[in-house]
Amino acid sequence: MNDMPGSQLSLSSARSVRHKEKKRTECINNAFSELRRCIPNVPSDTKLSKIKTLRLASSYIAHLSDILENYDPQDRRDGREFHAELQVLKARGRQKNFRLVSVL
Repeated sequence: MNDMPGSQLSLSSARSVRHKEKKRTECINNAFSELRRCIPNVPSDTKLSKIKTLRLASSYIAHLSDILENYDPQDRRDGREFHAELQVLKARGRQKNFRLVSVL
């Protein structure tokens, strides 16, 4: 290892960058986990990619917006009837992979 002060600084700087990136990634992954828990009627063992999670969340928000825009006091819908139709692709071991077919 080079004992020059510049190399120590760059090594320390590289560690700092890696640490910040790891924290950023953990933060994003935690946010996606929280978002997945907010989407109703998706089995807890369903592995959703980030893009599928965003698409389902967007569809669910549109569904809730529709309920609000077409508000009827006699209508007892509360958003829980939202259903994401998922199709099993291939089960690899215990993990199941799904494909979003449609959102009702």
